[in-house]
Amino acid sequence: MLSLSALVLCFGLAFAQTATQRPSNATICDFYALQRYGENTTASQGKLMQSVVSLAFAGRGKLPGVNREITGILNRGTFDNEPVFLLPWFNGSIDSTNLNNQAVGIDWLDAGGTEPLYAFLNGSVDSVEIEEKTNQ
Repeated sequence: MLSLSALVLCFGLAFAQTATQRPSNATICDFYALQRYGENTTASQGKLMQSVVSLAFAGRGKLPGVNREITGILNRGTFDNEPVFLLPWFNGSIDSTNLNNQAVGIDWLDAGGTEPLYAFLNGSVDSVEIEEKTNQ
């Protein structure tokens, strides 16, 4: 699911209307790292990918200038006019993980869930910090 969401967001970035169109000889990461962060480096491309993944999981929240329809994987949303709520598959309330051939519930968000993602997206921190020894 993560790769699908990241792919969708990358395509969204690729087709986004910007003041400067991406040249055909520039990769998506090269172009948008430069546009978004002012330089095209390994670090700026890493930040771009952190942004894509953070937005895919956390959604818009209260971020200004972000399409309201970007609800994020961890929030309630709709697809084809049907309600969708995937959080229980990530927070351990559903036995959705196979561990030793047993269905178990694992809290994959035990290091703060969407809070570290929003902190990165709103500029409070420079990178998404995931603590060691967490499931996140």
